[in-house]
Amino acid sequence: MVTATREHQELLLEIQDLISSVAQWRREHDAVATAERVRQARADAIQARAERDDELRQLEVLNRSVADLENAIAELATDIDVKEEQLLAGVEPRSEADRLARMLDILRERRSTLEETLVDTAEEREEKRADAQAAERVLSSAVAENHAAQVYVRDTRASLVERINEAEAQRQEASAKLAPELLELFEKLVAEHGVGVARLDNDTCTATGLPLNPQELEHIRALGEEELAFCPQTGVILVRERG
Repeated sequence: MVTATREHQELLLEIQDLISSVAQWRREHDAVATAERVRQARADAIQARAERDDELRQLEVLNRSVADLENAIAELATDIDVKEEQLLAGVEPRSEADRLARMLDILRERRSTLEETLVDTAEEREEKRADAQAAERVLSSAVAENHAAQVYVRDTRASLVERINEAEAQRQEASAKLAPELLELFEKLVAEHGVGVARLDNDTCTATGLPLNPQELEHIRALGEEELAFCPQTGVILVRERG
């Protein structure tokens, strides 16, 4: 029959607390990367980058439009200059001069239209440039927040790993003080139930929260101080109150 001194029973409770703490910290370690702050920061950075890239694409389209308009206006200006020089030099017959004059009017009108379009497009480009700059600032802020979130994940995990390692070391140190058969029984119960020991507090098993009936309590009270009591519902070791 496995027995345990009062000191060793209390030691089992300490080990159980360490096991529970380690399990909780491991869950936190796994969950920290998916915490709301981290997920939101990552999503915001992705969205901000997509919006910035979209603004830059639109700005590039407008840049090309402005360049195309400027080139077209320059070509028209050259064509107009050539034809104006031809008129000034004199053109015969008269019908050819009239045709050239009409063509000049058309070219000037087309240039005027393109210049108006260029002004509008240039204004639109400046507005889009401002939008792109604003999107860049939003992205910078989102990237900074995402970086801060990743640092939070790294630091939190490092802290949890440190606490886990310390608790595991404390558990090993405490386990070394127990008799092998007691430790084997405890670890078997932990493997089966997740809990190996609990307190009997106010006639209630703290592992289940369920009170023991009078017959069960009478049996436990009849046990010697170093005899192990067990929870009737779960089978885990019960550490009785002193006295």
